[in-house]
Amino acid sequence: MTERAATHVLDAIGRAPWAIEPAALEQIILIAGRLNDHPDPLGQVAAIAERLAVSPDALATRGGLPLPTARHATVHGTTALLEVRGPIMPRADLFSRISGATSLEILARDFQVALDDLGVERIVLWLASPGGQTTGIAEFAGQVAAANQIKPITAYVGDLAASAAYWIAAAAGEVVLSQTAMVGSIGVVLTHRPEVDAPLQVVSSQSPLKRATPDTPQGLIEAQRIVDQIATVFVEAVAAGRKVDPQTVLNDFGRGSLLVGAHAVAAGMGDRIGTLNTLLYPAGRARSNRRSIITMSDHTPGAPIIDRAYLAANHPDLLSALLAEGREEGLIIGRVGGATAERTRIQAVRDQLIPGHEDLIERLAMDGQTTGPEAAVAVLAAERTLRTAAQQALDAAPKAVNAAS
Repeated sequence: MTERAATHVLDAIGRAPWAIEPAALEQIILIAGRLNDHPDPLGQVAAIAERLAVSPDALATRGGLPLPTARHATVHGTTALLEVRGPIMPRADLFSRISGATSLEILARDFQVALDDLGVERIVLWLASPGGQTTGIAEFAGQVAAANQIKPITAYVGDLAASAAYWIAAAAGEVVLSQTAMVGSIGVVLTHRPEVDAPLQVVSSQSPLKRATPDTPQGLIEAQRIVDQIATVFVEAVAAGRKVDPQTVLNDFGRGSLLVGAHAVAAGMGDRIGTLNTLLYPAGRARSNRRSIITMSDHTPGAPIIDRAYLAANHPDLLSALLAEGREEGLIIGRVGGATAERTRIQAVRDQLIPGHEDLIERLAMDGQTTGPEAAVAVLAAERTLRTAAQQALDAAPKAVNAAS
């Protein structure tokens, strides 16, 4: 990434309002700032980003199946599980991927897929995030709130759901916390990084606040007005989701800090203490597959067991028809499933694109075997090679010699 690109990232961070834990925002700024002066910026970013990732302390002891056409969702029985992990960004791009962030754009699509799937009876949002940019959060929280009228939506927090992440959690019909989960940090922050050697700007006299910055008294007032207005939307959304009045949110929901486990439940920020496994596999629900299975225990004593041998002896024509139908259905399911899986693989590979490596990405997408993570490794390696070659060429170039005065 060039110095200009890194500066652009820092400027964007400074302009955007954030609903995020301060320490996480500092790490994001650190990631962007170090792009300028490190010989291996991609490697440096990856190393720093490890400190941003929130590692949930809850474990799903039974693996789920991929939810068809979704990017990052699994199905456990009849429950769809969507993870919201790391900083929350509006869109998927290189910076969000290397910082371990969740893309709201992809999350919203996956959520709608789960909502539309007839085999999914309920949705669990597994939140493990310090928060993120406010852009798009209100819209996705509204999508979650509306979905409660269609299917049961549960937010589970095993570790941390702060700021924007709690904004999303509060929209769910039920909020379940682990004993050590931390929730809250309700508020908005706007950073300002003074420009060094900034170009001279002349602002029209009719627009005195167009370039107001927080390092001036008037600019500070404007910045405070902006974050307060966004925070009001945040507080009102949490109040609506938790079915309390805004003043209760302001007084009892941490006042910008975090509450832990049972204390958060007592304050009304969560509904109960629980675990991820009990959410995914409640007592009485099928755990093995999304299809019902008839077992011998369901057989009525004295009634014939209708199996292949019974049909062959008593209804051979019916058995032949069933076998023919089954073969045809199997072919259709196999073809559709294979095509869906291949489309998903190709899209996952193409999502790893870094400008300048279009041919490599397209070759990997069409080879029929490379996965998204494998493509990411390949394109990052190619980018490093390209940058190393460029740096070597620069080092080998003749240095300009100043003429003697």
